[in-house]
Amino acid sequence: MSAVALRKALLDAKIKNFTIRSNRDETKLYLDIKPDYEAAIHVLNVSDEIHFHTYSPRGSRPLNKFIIKGLDLDHDLDSITETLQARLPGLKSVWRMKKTDADGFKIELPHIIVTTDPDTTIDNLKACRLMLEEIQHQTPDKIKRVKHHKLRPPPQDPTLMRE
Repeated sequence: MSAVALRKALLDAKIKNFTIRSNRDETKLYLDIKPDYEAAIHVLNVSDEIHFHTYSPRGSRPLNKFIIKGLDLDHDLDSITETLQARLPGLKSVWRMKKTDADGFKIELPHIIVTTDPDTTIDNLKACRLMLEEIQHQTPDKIKRVKHHKLRPPPQDPTLMRE
């Protein structure tokens, strides 16, 4: 399926919040659907497996990598990982997406990246999404808060320090 055909299929299904990337010869497509990816899976007619992004870290077995967007930064990543490990077979890793701002500081984004075995099924991922929604709606006393680190002061110009 080409990127153009995939985009048309998603738009026909009234799915708007998505990004499609591909390598140069379009042999691999990377699909990032913002909260509502279950409807898109329906459109794509994927039967047993989801491959939002499959990659092989340093020659080992391929893994599925997908991004779950819009998770509050107040949620502790360890508690999210524990919840996912309890119910998602084949879970390999969970980490929070970060980006570097204009000043060179790392900023945590409200998205997590989850990698799983390639044989993780759609049903597993649907359950995973529901679990994360459960985590979102927990009462504040059940949620571990993330410690917010103080920002470092901006680097000073060495010429000003000499004066």
